[in-house]
Amino acid sequence: MTAKGYLEKASSADDGRVTYISITEAGRQLSQRYDKEYFARLAPLLADIPDADAECAVRTIKTIHRIMSERRITLE
Repeated sequence: MTAKGYLEKASSADDGRVTYISITEAGRQLSQRYDKEYFARLAPLLADIPDADAECAVRTIKTIHRIMSERRITLE
């Protein structure tokens, strides 16, 4: 991905074993194009899920995220 110009790599000035990766503008555009195509194909497949089931899934994901966020704070 770096060879194609989608990502840039830089070594840490403090610790040469650490490599930082950042997305380029070309990478951001590719990601946005991919997301648009992916979600356009995914949406019709999800259309048959009842609203109540979707809402339950969202609540569950939010709960998992909250729990993981709380645990992360205690591990730092």
